[in-house]
Amino acid sequence: MRRRTVVFLLCLVAVLGGVAAAAHTMGRSADAVAVTTTTQEGDPAVLKGLTACQNLQYGKTLLWDLKIPLAEPEETAVVFSREGRSIPAYNENAYLAVTLADPSQEGFYDEAGDSQENVEKAHPQMAPLLRQIASRTAPGQTYTETVDPAQYLSGYFVWVTDFLPNVLQEEGGQAVSLPSFSQEVEQTIQDFFTFPFDQEDRWTVTVARNSEGLLTQMTVETSVPAPVMDTLYAVGDQAVYFTFAPNQETAAGLPDFCQVPGGYGIYRLSYAQGADGRFHVAENGLQMVYALDPQERVLNLALSRDESTLVLVSYREDQYMGTVLDTASMSLCQTVEIPGQSPWWEDTETGQATVPGQGECHYDRTGCVEVGERCLLFFGQEDYAVFLRGADGTYHYGWSAPIPPAFQNMQSSNVRGAWNGEKLALAFADLLEEEPGLVLMVYDDQGDLLYHGAYTTTLNGLGLDWALVEERSYGAGMAEDDNVSPVADPALALTLTWNP
Repeated sequence: MRRRTVVFLLCLVAVLGGVAAAAHTMGRSADAVAVTTTTQEGDPAVLKGLTACQNLQYGKTLLWDLKIPLAEPEETAVVFSREGRSIPAYNENAYLAVTLADPSQEGFYDEAGDSQENVEKAHPQMAPLLRQIASRTAPGQTYTETVDPAQYLSGYFVWVTDFLPNVLQEEGGQAVSLPSFSQEVEQTIQDFFTFPFDQEDRWTVTVARNSEGLLTQMTVETSVPAPVMDTLYAVGDQAVYFTFAPNQETAAGLPDFCQVPGGYGIYRLSYAQGADGRFHVAENGLQMVYALDPQERVLNLALSRDESTLVLVSYREDQYMGTVLDTASMSLCQTVEIPGQSPWWEDTETGQATVPGQGECHYDRTGCVEVGERCLLFFGQEDYAVFLRGADGTYHYGWSAPIPPAFQNMQSSNVRGAWNGEKLALAFADLLEEEPGLVLMVYDDQGDLLYHGAYTTTLNGLGLDWALVEERSYGAGMAEDDNVSPVADPALALTLTWNP
């Protein structure tokens, strides 16, 4: 093994230095990837027909596509490619956050003073109110007035932060989300959402001018705090689905959605890649596509790999629920009750479960869901629930069980599920450690364990050896601490399929 690694290193330097003969040798060596398994429990014969695919990368330049027949890993098919082929850019940090600005944070203080025009440009959302209060403030004076903000402003100012879309564009060798698209997203969302002020809210506004008449101060104190909400989202290649939930830390209620087109629900922001290669918000790109009850506490949204199915995880009437939606029509396919989950609302001092909206709460993991091949997996604090799809296309409850130790780190894991009508396979790739391979568990239709094993490859740990090669030898986009690891895109990092 030591000799093979040394040869591999020498060939790598030669390849990336442009030596054609060594490139040929490198290609032959790199294709020879072996996959081995360590069986912990069960008979590998139950894995017949089960295939895992994993795309691996080194420095985003050298790529391996592994197709692993899990019953016979020695028959793994390997496709290797080097510089000249790149994987599609993937935004592993895609997010969307829509929040309401706290008016008390919209003030300013400038000892030297500034013109009213400049201040209004810097705080456009406050301009109508500032204009009125400033008109009653004489040079050299400080003026305070308590007002009904609804008399001057249409509602809370909406802040938008995003990193969309899921697939990024390549610019100068880097995958980037173009600022122009972010500006489109921000403007589209701000135009769509209007949240009126609480009817009881009154603002105490203070404005000061210096002797020259320049504005030196504006402060706002509210009698009712601005609502605080969380944005829950599922990002796809051509749309992001999102909704809102009361903030987890404050357990406050939602704002008033009476002025939002369609009211409270799930919203879809559609986008497309134009002829110029840039992403743009589609025409009529933002819509409310599925109505929700504000009393229903939403925990998470999840898309299937092909984006045909959207799953909503929520809590209502002391029950965790999973709602399965068809994204083409945004119609309800099925609602399932999720058993065996830990209480989501928990008093941070007593540890006792409380009803929604009372006291502080924290998110356990009940909202984590895997939309697998013909199965749904809902993960709670300590256990998970399995739903299996029957011949009629509907899901039925299979079983609940403690989360296997290998799957505990849900924030950093890549879990896949596949059901063939008789057996459920669960596979796990650890994206935190960024190591090739997987852990596999297979169950029968009653939840009894049939097989437990781990798969590793001869690429594991090679990054530690390759780091000896100087950076100039292996080109741009590689760092000395790079390892061979699964690609960032979960759809490529690991797939699991039962074949007939």
